[in-house]
Parts: sequence; structure tokens; C-alpha cells
Amino acid sequence: MATIEELLAALRTPVSELERKLPNTLETWTRIGNRDSFAELGLSGSELDKFLQDWINENPYNNI
Repeated sequence: MATIEELLAALRTPVSELERKLPNTLETWTRIGNRDSFAELGLSGSELDKFLQDWINENPYNNI
């Protein structure tokens, strides 16, 4: 369950940030494992690495 602070932050987050979310699916995990560029996110280099690391931390692998 999200905290009040997380909910408020989500409200302040621009739509473009919300669109960068990836589904927690086998396909996404496979793409991460294959070091896909995730071109649709419009990120590269350290910005992509940071986004993916945060995403991994927020989306535990559940043997999908």
C-alpha cells in the first residue's frame, strides 16, 4: 500500500513520467535480461540505468 507521501508525489509527477512505467511481465524481465534499449522510454545511458534499477527495486520478480 502506498504512503500519503507517495500518493502526493504521484499527483505531482508529470504525465510523461507516468508513461515511463513498464508492466511487471515476463517480457519486461526478458528485455531487462537481454539489455534491451527500451527506446520507447526515451532514456539512454545512466538515465536509463537509474530508471531500470528503480523499476527493479519496485517490482520484485515473482517467477512470472
